[in-house]
Amino acid sequence: EIETPKEGERWVIRMQVCNLDGLLLEDSEHSYRIRKSELPAAVDENIGELHHGARARLIAPWYSAFGAQGTTHIPPYENVIIDIELK
Repeated sequence: EIETPKEGERWVIRMQVCNLDGLLLEDSEHSYRIRKSELPAAVDENIGELHHGARARLIAPWYSAFGAQGTTHIPPYENVIIDIELK
């Protein structure tokens, strides 16, 4: 059986976040709990479709990415491309 993320489980996820011009804004690898608001909504909503070792590319509008606040490296209201890998 293929192992896929379930709600509340903790998975290591590598995320590379670029702006729409392809400029790398952030490259991180952390452990996250699935569907517990620890990930951008665009990632959390789609992560259950992936399996261990899978990669995906998401184009996320600002409101389902990092929002009006942004982060240290990602500006507010930034539409982004998020490459994710389940480790």
